[in-house]
Amino acid sequence: MADLKQTRKHLKIVIAALVLVDIAAVAMLVTPLAGMQETRQQQLRQLWLELKSHAVAPWRGLDKKIPRAKQEIDGFYRDRLPAEDSAISTDLGKLASETGVKMSAEKYTHKDSEMEGLQLVEIEAGV
Repeated sequence: MADLKQTRKHLKIVIAALVLVDIAAVAMLVTPLAGMQETRQQQLRQLWLELKSHAVAPWRGLDKKIPRAKQEIDGFYRDRLPAEDSAISTDLGKLASETGVKMSAEKYTHKDSEMEGLQLVEIEAGV
């Protein structure tokens, strides 16, 4: 029986604390401390406009970004990917001489790539 009285006492304390929290929340809602409803609505509109501008920002200047990206891609293919096997052989020869490795019997095998406009080149070489 004492256990039940103790439990009731704890339950009453918890309920009283929750009632006090509810009263404080209602007081904050209706007092000027929380701000007027019009002010809150204005802040909400301002935040909504900021959110919309941040969402649109990546799309700004897209008409200029696309041609520049195409130029950069073309430059990458031109500068980084050799057009002929001889360019690959020259680069491998330079790399071998810089590292002190001697190469012989280079063999190139061309295969289709999953990417359009590119060709996979498999290189076998004796070192």
